[in-house]
Amino acid sequence: MSPLTPRYRSALTCGHCSRHIGHVEWTGERPAARMLLHPIVGNPSAVLVGQRICCPHCGGPSFAELPERVRENALTAYRGAAVGRNPLPRAS
Repeated sequence: MSPLTPRYRSALTCGHCSRHIGHVEWTGERPAARMLLHPIVGNPSAVLVGQRICCPHCGGPSFAELPERVRENALTAYRGAAVGRNPLPRAS
């Protein structure tokens, strides 16, 4: 992923019981292209195109609310040498 590609995150809420389901993250301006679901309980998983995300408690539909742009730490975005260490020599 390019450092210029923005990442977004949105909270998921059930439309029937109003419980917080988790959140989804995606890259770029097209959320349907590649999404990652971070549920409250369980491991993150990829969301397939056209897949519906349902509430694990009541089975109701989920709604994405308040999308926000995710800021990355400068050290995470720069995948160079660790702070205080010399970079490894390049192989010739």
